Amino acid sequence: KGLYLSSFFAAFLHTDAVFISFANMANNGLEETAAVIAITIAAVTNTIVKGVIFFVFGNKKVAIKLMTVYLLMFMAGGISLLFV
Repeated sequence: KGLYLSSFFAAFLHTDAVFISFANMANNGLEETAAVIAITIAAVTNTIVKGVIFFVFGNKKVAIKLMTVYLLMFMAGGISLLFV
C-alpha cells in the first residue's frame, strides 16, 4: 500500500511528522490498524537508519551492542502488533 511505503520513506529523515500525520488521519477516517502499522513501519525504519549511521560513523563494537538492543526492540514491536 502507498500508506506503508510513504511511512517507510518519510522515516529516513524524521518520524515526528509521520506520527502526527497518521494519528490525525486515524481521527479523520483512516482505519486505526493501518495507522498503527504505518507508524510502526516508520519507527522501525528510523531506528534502523540511525543504527546504520552509528555503525558507519561510530564505534563498531558499540554499534554491535546497539544492534542487539534494537533486535529486542523490534521483537517487542512485532509482538505488540499481534494485539492490534
